[in-house]
Amino acid sequence: MSQRAPGYPPPAPYGNFPRTNEQQYASRPPELPPVVKDIVELPGKVLDSVVRSVSDWGAFFQGQSRGNNCSAATMAMMDRDWNRNERHNLSYFDQKAHLGQDGGYYAATAAAMAADLHRAIPDPNFHTQVLERGNRQEVAAYIDSQIKQGHTLIAGINSPYHPGVTNHYIYIGGKDASGNYIIGDPGNSQGGRLGKTISPRELVDRWIMARSGGVRLVAGWSDTQTVASQTRGTAAYRYAQAQQDDRHIADK
Repeated sequence: MSQRAPGYPPPAPYGNFPRTNEQQYASRPPELPPVVKDIVELPGKVLDSVVRSVSDWGAFFQGQSRGNNCSAATMAMMDRDWNRNERHNLSYFDQKAHLGQDGGYYAATAAAMAADLHRAIPDPNFHTQVLERGNRQEVAAYIDSQIKQGHTLIAGINSPYHPGVTNHYIYIGGKDASGNYIIGDPGNSQGGRLGKTISPRELVDRWIMARSGGVRLVAGWSDTQTVASQTRGTAAYRYAQAQQDDRHIADK
């Protein structure tokens, strides 16, 4: 681990990020992804055939390597699910996520995190959409609509490790056949305290809406053929298979 510059705060508790001044992230490139300020009917095709299994978990999971890089770990999970560039390891996302500018912590907006993802994954066919407000019903509907389109999400949550610390991030990889979300909690190498699956109600009510810093959701997906789309168990592979199934049905 690199040495911290004098004056930086001490490392965060494992699995969490202390609140920091988000104003330092206010200056961002003009190519920021769309931010959903009001819940509207989302464009996109419903792909109910995109059903994932807990066995897919190993295809995307990345644990964090220290107490303050769960955001980088979730970015790495999204990359593994959609892009799968072997050079894009956790250290790569540590650098791309602007960690270190404030002592290694990440407390930016969801839009800033999405912009970091685009810098890290320079693929014009990789897309993001951000949600930063909404009540419980709106947030739940947004997550479900993204999952039904075959997309995946990064979510800021209330910490399951240290109550009152709000800046922990997890990855939502999709839904299983029982309707539970398959998630990546990077808190440890075995999947963190939230496990590998969680009910939509528990995730939204107990963890997302309990976050005092507000809603932080970044949806992501890719429309191009990548290494991930050829790798069984990834979101890209499931997405491609669902689209093929839909085309077969349409041709009948």
